[in-house]
Amino acid sequence: DYRTILQNDEPKIYEDLQDYHAIKSIFDEIILEYKDKYGYIDIVLFNDALEHLTRIYRVLRLDRGHLLLIGTGGSGKKLLAKIAGFTAKCQIFEIQLTRNYNEISFREDLKILFYQIGLKNIKTVFILNDAQIVEENFLEYINNILSNGIVPGLFTDEERDGIINEIREEAIKYIKILSNENIWHYFIRKCTLNLHIILCMNPTGNLLRNRARNFPALINNTTIDYFARWPQQALYAVAEHFLSRFKLISDEYKNNIIEHMAMVHESVNFYCDIYMEKMRRKAYATPTNYLDFIHTFIHLYKQKKEDLSKQAERLNVGIIRIDEASILIQEMDKKLEIQRKELAIKTKKCDDLLTEITTLTAKQTERKSRALDKKQLVDEQLITIEKEKHDAESQLEEAMPALIEAQQGLDTLKAADITEMRSFANPVDTLRLIGYCMLIYLGHPSISWKDVRAVMADMKFITNLKTQEKLDPNHMHSLSEKSERNIKLVILMTNVSRVGGSLLKFIHAIDNYMDIYRETKPKKDRLSFIENDYENNLAELNRLELSIEKLTNI
Repeated sequence: DYRTILQNDEPKIYEDLQDYHAIKSIFDEIILEYKDKYGYIDIVLFNDALEHLTRIYRVLRLDRGHLLLIGTGGSGKKLLAKIAGFTAKCQIFEIQLTRNYNEISFREDLKILFYQIGLKNIKTVFILNDAQIVEENFLEYINNILSNGIVPGLFTDEERDGIINEIREEAIKYIKILSNENIWHYFIRKCTLNLHIILCMNPTGNLLRNRARNFPALINNTTIDYFARWPQQALYAVAEHFLSRFKLISDEYKNNIIEHMAMVHESVNFYCDIYMEKMRRKAYATPTNYLDFIHTFIHLYKQKKEDLSKQAERLNVGIIRIDEASILIQEMDKKLEIQRKELAIKTKKCDDLLTEITTLTAKQTERKSRALDKKQLVDEQLITIEKEKHDAESQLEEAMPALIEAQQGLDTLKAADITEMRSFANPVDTLRLIGYCMLIYLGHPSISWKDVRAVMADMKFITNLKTQEKLDPNHMHSLSEKSERNIKLVILMTNVSRVGGSLLKFIHAIDNYMDIYRETKPKKDRLSFIENDYENNLAELNRLELSIEKLTNI
């Protein structure tokens, strides 16, 4: 009768809805209403779920309709119970576990529940799953409610009197004998009509068996709905529900993946049965495992897809970089070709320059060698010049004292002494020879005593003797011959004539000086030649050093 459940003014008609599709369409609308009121839920209404939902709803439509939903974890017991309760216009009541939740807390929650269904007259579905049963005493209270409609001793006398007083006016309409006991029974009957208990239990292990033995009302006073394994259609529908919203998988492969997921779960169930037959131990592949399988697949697929996308992105970036690099390489090849040509030109210039540098280096080396040779030659010539110059000057200096002494002797002569010598018309041979030597010394063109007397008449006679510089070698040779032949007369002549002795001493000093001069003349000539050669070599050395400096600075 839930075809018109959303139309409040329509009558509820118990009828056959023919197929699952019609039922699913109705519950799709109911779930939309539930989401608007209580928030989002994620549920797949496959055929088996629709059957369980219809059974739960049908029981809730009955007075004192209580259910025991038995199924493995994740089979949808609690969620289907909530949707069925919403469809039956009932309010859902659940306990909220806390860290210190205990029997006292459970009693307080039961009081709230009975106030709600007894005083507020609200039809309520009390959903309790085995995870919320933290103490087995909770089931004692549930067993009493299922058996008697209320928990004995739940309310204190004051609380009971308060409830009776509050519901008294309402109870007057329905009971004939007004007493506290009758009003309390009315309250209990009202609570029984408005309360539906749905217990969600897991069949694994011996826990459910022990609870059923200890608390028989769990079995005797409830309608049992056993949630068997999800059939293939359920497995397919659940997988399709989740994968249809997963856009990363192409529609081309979704059906194959869905079929594969259902096949994997069924194969696990198959081997669980074989394990039971062989090992006599029960193993379960629960819907929770199937849901985890789907969510794990989606998570891994998404993770791998992201990894592949990142790798593809990096690869695309790498390809773009390669393309950009290719373009840059082409541009660089063009520039490189130009630079190759420029490099060839510059290389040729460098080779030419290197050749030139090699030539210049060879020249520089040669010139350095020549400069060293020249410098060595110049140094040797300088030593030779110094030595020979010193030797010549030493020899001339040896004769200079006698020459100076003779010149000083000339200074002692007086005019009267010269006049005395001129006065001889026919002098002795020695005096005549002295006069001839004097003429030869002065370079007179003719030699006679007359010429001697004429020369001596000159007022500058003594001065001319002292200042005579140009000495003719031929005249000096004649003078030497005449002086040497009569050298023994020098001492005697001094006794004969004072002027003659002074002149003879002077001529003899000149003769000695000229002997030394003749001896040193080749040395002086060679010294002059060496000095000229030294100057030329020094100039050549300076030129070579300047040339080497220019070559070094190139």
